[in-house]
Amino acid sequence: MSDVVPIKLACLDLAGTTVGDIAMVERAFAEAIATQGIVPGTGAYARAMVHVHRSRGCPKIDVFRGIFPGNEAQAQAANLTFERSYEGALERAGLVPMPGVLEVLDKLRGTGIKLALITGFSRTTLSRILSVLGWHDKIDLAISPKTPAAAAAPGPTWSSTPYSGWKCPTYARWPSSETRRATCSAASEPGPRSWRGS
Repeated sequence: MSDVVPIKLACLDLAGTTVGDIAMVERAFAEAIATQGIVPGTGAYARAMVHVHRSRGCPKIDVFRGIFPGNEAQAQAANLTFERSYEGALERAGLVPMPGVLEVLDKLRGTGIKLALITGFSRTTLSRILSVLGWHDKIDLAISPKTPAAAAAPGPTWSSTPYSGWKCPTYARWPSSETRRATCSAASEPGPRSWRGS
């Protein structure tokens, strides 16, 4: 008897995995931190962008909290600018799926596998991305961080948005907030890191 468990759900990342918008994301980060006094050509800018690269896949607000430790108001302001900058870029330039992605999505769905997108973008930005791509009918679930109020304890919870009328089954598992929080905290530690998706 085979011990192989059939795949029921595939969780896919966005930037750099299913869509090619890495440069757009980095420009939005650069614009966001510039509004808070960290500009290109400075040591602070270089350090901030290293942190951005190491924190790929983490909730964007947590990335800014790492850049502006102990200053929640500054982190929130930078995060708001990031979202406005990125969504403005979406309107101007649109998004292009990575080569072969649409074929893969269709093939997975054709075999009965449910599809979920998981990202560090806020729910609002994620919804805009899906609209620009026209992917609302291609995925079954979208998972994004749900940022707590500024006065709440740091660390995100995760919220999911079902599409196609699909209800999430009990066997579907994704990174818990604790797992993601540990990953994002580790991103600020010294030493080499692999790049994570956004």
